[in-house]
Amino acid sequence: MTTKTKSKKNTSIETFIDSIENNTELFSKVSNLTPQEQALTMLINEHFAPLVNRANGWTSDSIKIIPTIVTIQSHGLRRNCMGHYLQDAYTDKVTGDSYAEIQISAEYLSRSLGETLTTTLHETVHLCSAQRFGFSNDDAHRDCTKDGKHRENGFKKFCDAITINGKPALEVEKGTKGWAHTYATPDLLAWFDTLDIDPDLFNIYRNTAKPKAKKTSRNIKYECECSSFHATSFINATCNECGAEFLDSSLI
Repeated sequence: MTTKTKSKKNTSIETFIDSIENNTELFSKVSNLTPQEQALTMLINEHFAPLVNRANGWTSDSIKIIPTIVTIQSHGLRRNCMGHYLQDAYTDKVTGDSYAEIQISAEYLSRSLGETLTTTLHETVHLCSAQRFGFSNDDAHRDCTKDGKHRENGFKKFCDAITINGKPALEVEKGTKGWAHTYATPDLLAWFDTLDIDPDLFNIYRNTAKPKAKKTSRNIKYECECSSFHATSFINATCNECGAEFLDSSLI
């Protein structure tokens, strides 16, 4: 992304936070986020969601705004998960209100900023689809099937509609989860460069945990002339019955 001078690094984020100060509910959530999460929240609200909605012809009159919290956290055991959108992920203990979540996996911040923003745009498509159609049981209006597969006539169609200067913004490929693999076109990457975001915010990523080495144990079978038994370590013994020495059966 375009490098900004130090004095302008967070200008856009600060302006966004100032602009929502009167929206107490949203402001209280955003102001408590990390700088990375604030930056992505600003991009989703100011740029990505308007881009997706406009491309698909979804107007403010046809969508229901879903309060959404953006988080950056570990993908846990879902090692191939770069991000996700989850409806009703959080509940406010005071008001009982529910919040959706767009989560970006901290381990995958090791990728380029363009790839991180592409994942964020991918999850924004899920958010905008939910705002437009909710979680309808009508497959004609779903971005994904109930088991999480990205539909060609849903998610892929919504992505294909997104253009930058009249050219496709995303390339969508099919995988085990349907049309779930999205890649930025050169035109989308060039558009990312025009956004006021500090790339230094995304220099830190979470290290991938190394799998613990499994403890190995050798199960040794010892035999004499009349019996046998197993042990996990070397022994030196004789049989009380036949008087013969117990020997490692693999060496007999």
